[in-house]
Amino acid sequence: MRHPIEPEWLLRLARGTAGQGAGRGQQRTANLRRATSDAYYALFHAIALAVANATLPNASAAEQHACSRYADFTRLGTLAHVRQAEQAVAAIRANGTDDDFRALYGLITLQTTTRGG
Repeated sequence: MRHPIEPEWLLRLARGTAGQGAGRGQQRTANLRRATSDAYYALFHAIALAVANATLPNASAAEQHACSRYADFTRLGTLAHVRQAEQAVAAIRANGTDDDFRALYGLITLQTTTRGG
């Protein structure tokens, strides 16, 4: 059974990986990077859920978590996700000055600055 990815779970994982409550001493750099990555991933899912709530307010929780529910965490599935991410990054780099992308960037910046973020 697959479960939706919950931002709070990722944040808990990030805190543990970063060594919260571990006492004195520095965590390994690889752990700190992984914790940062988990925190960013939590933010991504929080944004995705907020967008789903705003655009599909009458959708069920399962429908709002759709982007998380169908993840394939096999090696081949994960490598496919990496390829998709590479394509998305390439598209952003290739089209980053496009008017639609610039409008999106402006909206994100406006939201961030007007809410004190």
